[in-house]
Amino acid sequence: MTLTNKIFVAMTAGIAVGTISNMLMAGSSGALATAMDTYIFTGLFDLVGRVFIASLKVLVVPLVFVSLVCGTNSLGAQSRMGVLAGKTIALYLFT
Repeated sequence: MTLTNKIFVAMTAGIAVGTISNMLMAGSSGALATAMDTYIFTGLFDLVGRVFIASLKVLVVPLVFVSLVCGTNSLGAQSRMGVLAGKTIALYLFT
């Protein structure tokens, strides 16, 4: 199975699970709705979301650092680094 097909299947499964969950939760205040809200939506999905966001935060800093190091290393001439550093700081300050 190609990556495109895997992504399509995962998106279709997500839509199906979301639709079924919405149908089960809509208008019902029973034990099933309370259990789903407590354990699945507030518990499991919240935990998975927090882990995902924390993983992204951990990944971004080393990725940016390595990109900067590789970029400055590819310049070659050290005389160009001062000009580039000035432009980079100016761009950072104005955005």
